[in-house]
Amino acid sequence: MVAAIIGQNFTMSSSFLNEDGTPFVVSKPVEYNVYAFDNSFIIGGAAIQSKAQPQEWFAYFAIPSNAPVPNDANNQKYRIEWLAENTSDANNQQMKAIEYFEVLDRAEPLSYDSAIAILPGQPIKDFLCTELPIQSLSLSVSDYSDKIVYTQNIDNPKSELKNNAYVTYIDTIKAIPQVTDKGMGLCPYLLVYSYTTDQGVFNEVHTLYIATAKVLLLVNDLRRYMDKARNEDIDPSLRWTDVELIHFITQGLAMFNNSAPSITNYTFTSLPPTFMYCIKQCAALEALNALYLAEGFRAGMEFTGASVTLNIDRTQYIQYKIDEIKGWIDANLEKEKKLLLAPSMGCCDLYDFEHQVRFIDEHADFLHIDIKDGNYVKTFGVGPEFMTVLKKVVKKPMDAHLMVKHPQDYIEACAEAGAAYITPHTDCIESDAFVTINKIISLGCKAGIALNPAAPLEGIRHYLPLLSKVTIMIVDAGYAGQKVITQMYDKIRTLVQWREEMGLDFLIEADGSMNAGVYAPLYEAGADMVVLGPPALWNKDPEISKAWEIMEKEVEEELSGK
Repeated sequence: MVAAIIGQNFTMSSSFLNEDGTPFVVSKPVEYNVYAFDNSFIIGGAAIQSKAQPQEWFAYFAIPSNAPVPNDANNQKYRIEWLAENTSDANNQQMKAIEYFEVLDRAEPLSYDSAIAILPGQPIKDFLCTELPIQSLSLSVSDYSDKIVYTQNIDNPKSELKNNAYVTYIDTIKAIPQVTDKGMGLCPYLLVYSYTTDQGVFNEVHTLYIATAKVLLLVNDLRRYMDKARNEDIDPSLRWTDVELIHFITQGLAMFNNSAPSITNYTFTSLPPTFMYCIKQCAALEALNALYLAEGFRAGMEFTGASVTLNIDRTQYIQYKIDEIKGWIDANLEKEKKLLLAPSMGCCDLYDFEHQVRFIDEHADFLHIDIKDGNYVKTFGVGPEFMTVLKKVVKKPMDAHLMVKHPQDYIEACAEAGAAYITPHTDCIESDAFVTINKIISLGCKAGIALNPAAPLEGIRHYLPLLSKVTIMIVDAGYAGQKVITQMYDKIRTLVQWREEMGLDFLIEADGSMNAGVYAPLYEAGADMVVLGPPALWNKDPEISKAWEIMEKEVEEELSGK
């Protein structure tokens, strides 16, 4: 019987097979609904199909903190109901399944690492196991910098005798705002318990993780990824817990931050979404190394009296996966951990247009399209029809940078032309910013915003949660040959701070007079991507492949400090 912890992420699976053992074919994703012991509906949704085993479906959910708590004495169970349908069949075939599972009010601390994980905004639910009843108890919570952020005296602690030990339950009075509002994601906090018994005064330290939505998504992804290296009949003691996976993710983030080409200080909330796969690979390496050790100790012979039991050695299969992931990290991490590059496609040589477009699409991260109307800036550029042509041959996302007086007139055309991002300027949408941004999103595009050097950051703060990208112009828009305005580095630093404080994941882009000598300060300030114009790319060499090689070498050398 599996058990879920209220407030924590939980995974369940079910398999659907025909009588002949073949996978049951469905016309839509399998649905699941979770009910409490009192038959009240808790949560439901669409399950995710296993790629390796099509008959198996996974449900990922969390029991809300306000859900009813079962009474162990009455053996109260939750249940999950599965429904698989094939509506394309004339008989409208269905398969149903019901599974019961336990729900616990709190997780038991691990014997080797007393740790718990909670969702943002939830009170802490923990407990202590002691030899004698606790007489007095207090809690102190410290953040990663050793700053005490919360204290509480636990009045009249009640200790219950269970399995030759006294268990004392701890509930914080309320959620801890200093903890949950930091948006640190992966940074652990220390729960320091000070208690007295008849034997004296004692201290016990537990670890607390705030499992934000981003963390839980990565936990799910990592668990699925790891399960491919495990056997279905894995010993229950070796199953992954959320706390374990969060710990590995923390280690993976540290590995990423300390890897070449440059030391970084990303928290999980400030991490650009493009680096998520790298973090998963680093976390997977840490997890599989731990699994290798665990399986290694279990492998070999067990002696029981006169009998000998031989365990299956799975370490060779785990080692194979470890080598595979290490190979990927060695080959890709350094080049993945870089400034994202967005060449300005209107700069392509018309006499070599197709060749340059195809080459850039293969090597760039984004395609930047400057759309100018001659009014907002004193030059003319390409229009949405330019993207319509590009859409036929490119795969990388196109960003329509609307350097126009009335961006609302261009939004629908850009969306239809295949823009992944649409980025107007702040001073052109001041009177209807929310209308403009929501329209971009409603058309299936990601909304960006661009700020000229004189534009204040404060003006976009209220709609930052709606944005997927913020472009910081490091020169005045529309004028070639300008020197970089270095004060914009501070603007980027402020934006990075806001992103972390607010728990957002928008990209930060720098645009204007890009060239050698600018990449390192932009990267150190926290920019995720840069726009490449003629000085940065096309002027390096008439042949685009050689020009790209020169530019890329300049970026790599700057970021590595060479």
